[in-house]
Amino acid sequence: MSDDRIDVEGNTRSNMENMASPSQIKNVTPDLSDDRLSSPILMLDVDGLEELFEWLSLVDLRSLRQTCKRLKQVIDYFIKTNYPAVRIGFRCIMPGVCIGDEFHQIQQLDPISVNMIKKVRFCVNIITHKCINSLRQILSHVEHIENNAIEVDGDFYESILKGCSSLKYLYVNDEMVVGKNGWLCRQYPTIEHFAIGEDEPGSSEKFTMVKTFFELNPNIQTFSTSSYLLQVNRNYFLGSNIKIDRLKIRESSYPLETMIELRDILNQLYDQGSYKRLHLFIEYVSDQTNLIRISSTRGMEKLYVHYAAVIAELTLPPMPDLRELCLSRDELFQNFESIAKNLMNVERVYVEKARIEDIVTFVHFAPKIKEIKVRWIQDGTNFKDGVIDLPALNKERKRLPGACKVTVYVKENIFLSTKWATAKTELSLVRLKRTAAVDWVHRFE
Repeated sequence: MSDDRIDVEGNTRSNMENMASPSQIKNVTPDLSDDRLSSPILMLDVDGLEELFEWLSLVDLRSLRQTCKRLKQVIDYFIKTNYPAVRIGFRCIMPGVCIGDEFHQIQQLDPISVNMIKKVRFCVNIITHKCINSLRQILSHVEHIENNAIEVDGDFYESILKGCSSLKYLYVNDEMVVGKNGWLCRQYPTIEHFAIGEDEPGSSEKFTMVKTFFELNPNIQTFSTSSYLLQVNRNYFLGSNIKIDRLKIRESSYPLETMIELRDILNQLYDQGSYKRLHLFIEYVSDQTNLIRISSTRGMEKLYVHYAAVIAELTLPPMPDLRELCLSRDELFQNFESIAKNLMNVERVYVEKARIEDIVTFVHFAPKIKEIKVRWIQDGTNFKDGVIDLPALNKERKRLPGACKVTVYVKENIFLSTKWATAKTELSLVRLKRTAAVDWVHRFE
């Protein structure tokens, strides 16, 4: 997956949440009368063990934690506190379950694994009674529901949502809004994020009940939907008193006129106080004019660009409100120096594939940048044979007045190669970490 979340089997999230506190772990004294403690590693205190863990891969840690109870306890806490993107638990990444044809397997789980499940994703056209019955034992623990089905046997609220007393995130496709939509007239005290996906072209009648849903659930802080559904239902939004903190929009249309229309709608919504922060996900950028239109959208905090047509001529204009930039590849833009200078307040940058020179550019020109994450790095002057020249990056950072410390997240093999080659992954203004050290979701959800 694009955000590098990692699944490590063998434990449960609920166990991790209930594990011993740091002081309890640090005060654990090995019983020297136990023959199983004959290994010298078990004589190390917790601080010493954690220093050792930093030199190992997560796969190595998984193997090590299976050797004895004490190491399992210390490693579980170490992973929880240092690698939030790692999920120790059952099958899936969140952790959770994807409900396809295997929903009956849930009934085979032990109670601890059942309590651990926080996410359910429905990957079927119809949620059957049999599927619903298999889920009843996990619903009270579920926080994240992603419903891609177009139909539910029975009532969606009574069958599923009513039992989700901890629900924080709810995704439905537009068919669930058009069809049996009585669930929209209910209150969900814990919900924070509501999302509507688009399957088929719809009509402006779709959001009639959605308006009621927002009125009944003022605790919603984030709303995600497509640009199409927002545009065809613009009158409902512009005529409502909906107030949310964050609006996430996925734009996938090519015509420039569509982007102009979307920008105008978003600016009207911002001016009337409907949202404070905008996360805009652009599937396709046709030319520089389109980028200028995008940059004039008010309240934009995050911009994700997937693909661009005229690569060599594109650059991002000044965007003082932008805090996060995500690019599917560095080839989208050629002049990263101008981008770094134009985004003086950017704090986070994610690039799927980048040259080491592009990373150095942000280190040298973006004073407020705190985090850079790259999935694939191409060799260059400061990156050879899998080793990053951190002193060179730190030297560049020192040249920038008022620069804050920046963390660069890279794949584990690069992190370990650099650490074993240089013995240091943290300098005065630059630190290197594995991608698992940050739970950073940059895709649309």
